[in-house]
Amino acid sequence: MYLIAARSAVISAIGMDALRWYSLRVPLTSVAPINISTAGQPDDSLYRVQSAHFRCCTLLQEAKQEIGAEVCPLLPIAEKLDSLLQAVPQILEQSANEIAPYLVIQYLEAISEICHQWLDSLSLTPPDYALLLATKQTIFDLLVNILNVTVPEPSN
Repeated sequence: MYLIAARSAVISAIGMDALRWYSLRVPLTSVAPINISTAGQPDDSLYRVQSAHFRCCTLLQEAKQEIGAEVCPLLPIAEKLDSLLQAVPQILEQSANEIAPYLVIQYLEAISEICHQWLDSLSLTPPDYALLLATKQTIFDLLVNILNVTVPEPSN
């Protein structure tokens, strides 16, 4: 009875998405640490991943009106992000084979970190737009379709 009440208290404090995120963030044989006071704050890893997705969505909306015919090479940080996105199928396979959902979360955290750095230096050129779209879709697919965690999207 106490565990049910404690779980309900955690869910009401941080939400089901954060509970799922932190429960899956560590190997299944480990205890999942959850800091209720930092959940949903800018330093929180789920917040960082969700905010990367949200920023991608916002920039994609802006880019639809601004993209011209100019073609520029990807910046080194964009190349690093692109290589992370290319490795997603292998991470999913490894995670499934090892029954290790925390590998997907660690990968999302890495994508998010690189994405935030890249978005700070982004110019809305066609190659960046394509990578931005791929990043947004990858974050969405991993959060929603693999981890069953919702993502905020900007309203039009």
